[in-house]
Amino acid sequence: MDRETFFAAQARNRRATWRLTALCLVGVLLMGIPISAIITPLVFAALFLVADLANLAWPGSPLWSASGSADHTPLLAHLPHWAAGVIGAILLIGPGALVVALAWTGTRALFRRAGPEALVRSLGAAPRSPATWRSISSAIWSRRWRSRPG
Repeated sequence: MDRETFFAAQARNRRATWRLTALCLVGVLLMGIPISAIITPLVFAALFLVADLANLAWPGSPLWSASGSADHTPLLAHLPHWAAGVIGAILLIGPGALVVALAWTGTRALFRRAGPEALVRSLGAAPRSPATWRSISSAIWSRRWRSRPG
């Protein structure tokens, strides 16, 4: 029987966890791109609606009057095709990604105040320490090996 020490198994599992973390990060990025591309037009629609309402409330404001005398040639016409594609991709994904990141930050803050971590803190639990976790895992591991039939 080939037995493995606790520390070797822990190191092997730690490496596997980092690989899984990297795969999860790739999955989040791959899901975030289409979600951002879906949310961005909604963000632009809301911004244009607010701008239109502001134009109705304050017609001829300096923001819109300055654009009346501007050159109307498209900005992207002067750029190479690859640069125009990069700018277009940023404009398509960027605002949606910002909204998703802000929503994630807000949700995380909410769960810190009212989620499981807040419940544990309100009960007066001691903060986690690596030494405590090491001693607990060692006790569990040794208890498992002692309870197994030889």
